[in-house]
Order: sequence, then structure tokens, then C-alpha cells
Amino acid sequence: MNKKKIFAALFAAATLLVGCDPIEPSGNYYVLINKPVTGDSYVSLRYANETADSLVFFSTDTWAITSYQGVANWLKFGGSTTGFGGQIIKYGVTMEPNTTGQMREAYYRISLTGTTEEAYASFAFQQLATRIDGTMGNAPLVKQIAGSDGSLINIDWDDHSRPTHITMKAAQRDLDMGIAYDLEDSEGIVKATFTTNKNVFVHNDTTYTINDLKMTGNFEDAQFNGTSKRILIPRLFRGFESTGKVSMHERAGNGYETYMPIDHKASYAAFIDGLYNVSFENALMVNNLMGNFVTTYGVYYGGKYQLYADEKHTADSISIVRVYSDKKSNYETYKLDYSSIDSRSTSVDVNQLIEGVEKCDPFMLLSFFKLARQTSVISKATGRYNTYTVDTKTRSDGAVEKMTVTDKNGNAITYTFAY
Repeated sequence: MNKKKIFAALFAAATLLVGCDPIEPSGNYYVLINKPVTGDSYVSLRYANETADSLVFFSTDTWAITSYQGVANWLKFGGSTTGFGGQIIKYGVTMEPNTTGQMREAYYRISLTGTTEEAYASFAFQQLATRIDGTMGNAPLVKQIAGSDGSLINIDWDDHSRPTHITMKAAQRDLDMGIAYDLEDSEGIVKATFTTNKNVFVHNDTTYTINDLKMTGNFEDAQFNGTSKRILIPRLFRGFESTGKVSMHERAGNGYETYMPIDHKASYAAFIDGLYNVSFENALMVNNLMGNFVTTYGVYYGGKYQLYADEKHTADSISIVRVYSDKKSNYETYKLDYSSIDSRSTSVDVNQLIEGVEKCDPFMLLSFFKLARQTSVISKATGRYNTYTVDTKTRSDGAVEKMTVTDKNGNAITYTFAY
């Protein structure tokens, strides 16, 4: 591509290239940055378990990359830090996983070196303390959760601390789900595919069986309404969409069998107050639809917290509405009290076990809808129909080792975590 065509392409995209703070006394010299970018800023905002990004820029003259505000020994460019102008430069950027427990930052400047006129552009990389699911970057990975009632959960993880396979078994439940991730595309989006290999569960003396049900979803930047400003949540799952219907097999206790086509979708949703959405800092919902089965989690924060990726937050209460295939529903609201234990030190959302493995949602347990994840372990959940008290023991690294949940009738289940 000749230089005129390069200039034409760059100027056509100029409206996207704000914030690169060039100083151009004559207007003849400049640096334009395309990546890194998060939202509308030339900052890479990555989670603790994300280790790749890109640097893409164009300069009119010879250039050099220099760091300021410290040197980042955890970050490397996939190319030279000096070069010639008049060409688009594309480098890969690699980062080490962040296990420090704190967000870290690296700031850089691309300066022109072949002219006496000063022109430069700045960019930065930030790596959060928490992983995409909201756990700390040094939290050990839970491989198994065994319940004293015979329930069992097994989880496999990839080398980026992302879940790739989960099985959940209880007296009336048998779930097997695989999770696969695509490489990040040019827009910074990562697609995940969820394949429910098997899902067997019982409701109202009817056994339901589903095989090979698929959903897909994207990790991507999302903007939510806050009380004072819009909240940027980088690489969040907004929702999952079904990739096609499969048949749900229903076998009633009297032997009657039917098949019905179903799909599967799940997503965040905002509460509506009159004509306006309630801020996500105040309340949010997670909707999970599988055929005629619908589960809605309402999470109420009361505007006390920022839901920024690394911030701590605990909901005042949650409401769970379950609608079943027979159109009957179950509704419960829990007022929540919390212990001093940080749930982010464990790689699953242990609070999801309070109602037992049979009712535990795998997407919530694995924190794909991480805004609904509380950053402290619940000590008591007081509901209209049931109340659970929770006694939790941790290892020396803060990860949960044992968790005993006792209902209002004194029935207790102890969950033991293996890493």
C-alpha cells in the first residue's frame, strides 16, 4: 500500500483516534494510535489472567517508544522500540499473569525522533488484580466440591484460569457442560461456546433430559448506567444466545413421555422504574431461560458500591424467581449478612451453594455474570420461607476449605473443596 493510501485510511478513521495528545506546531508531524484501546481511551484494561494485547500505530517520521512512571518488567512488546515512519506498526504485547493482589500499570509514549518539532502520543497498559470472573489473580483453582449429602462438582480449567468443563451431580441432578474459547478477534472480543452435553433434573415427579444444547456468548466491553456516570466494564459477558433448538425429553412418574423443542439463553437485565432503567449500581437481574424453565436473579445493591472490576461490593438482598415447565413458580427473597471472608480468594462463587447443588446454576457458580457475584462470603441468608446459616473455614491462603450450610430446620450440608 502506498503512502497516500495509508494516509487516506488513517484520516478516514480519525474520529476513532481521539485522546492521543499529539503536539503539532506545524501540523506536519504526528503519531496516531489505534491500539491499545478500552472504551474511548488508549489504555489496555486487562484482567489478571489475560496475557495478550496489541500495539498498532502510525507515525510520520522515525520514532521511539519510551516508558515513564516506572518500568514494567511484566510486559513485553513483540518488536523493536524504535523504527521508521510512514508505515503502520503492529506488535503483539504479552503480559505475565498478575498474582500480586493489586492492579498494576505501565505508561508509554511514542515520540518522533527525526524532527526538531515535538510530536508524540501516549498509551498505557493496566492489568487488574482480579480475573475475568472476579476472583483474585492468585486464587487457587477449585477442582472439586464434595457435599456431605453425596453431591459432587468437578471443574477443569485452562492455562488462563478459565473453566473448560464442569459436572454437577446430586440426588436429582446430573449436569455435564463443556466450555470452549476462541482467540480474541481484531475488535478485542473473545467468543465462548457452552455445550451442555447432558442435563438431567427432576421437577414435580417428572424427569427432564437434555443433550447437546449449545449457547455462545462474547467477552466484550460494556457500558452500564451508573448513578453519576456510565460504568465501563471491560470484557464482560452481557448474554448468551442459543445456537439452535434441541429436544427436551420429559418422562413423568406415570410413564408418560413427551419431547419438546427448546433453546437456551441467559443475560443481564436492568430493572425498569416507570420509563427509566434503574442504575446497575442499585440493582440488576440475571435471566436464565431454558425452554419453559426460567430463573431470574434480582440483586439489590442500594447504590452503595461501584461495580468496577476490582471493587468490593455486597448486595443487601437477592430475589430468586423460578418458573417451571408446568407454569408454576417459586419466589424467594433473602436478606444477606456477610462474614469477613473474601470470596474472591476462591475461584468459584461459593455463595451459590447455599440452596444446594440441585438448585445451583453453573453460570453463576463460575461467575460468568460476575456483577451478581458478591465479594464476601455470606454468613446468613434470611428468606421468607427458609433461612440458611453458613459456617466457612478457609486455608492459610484465604481459599475456602469447608463450608457448612444449615437450614431453618437444622439440616446441614458440609461442602469440602479440593484444589
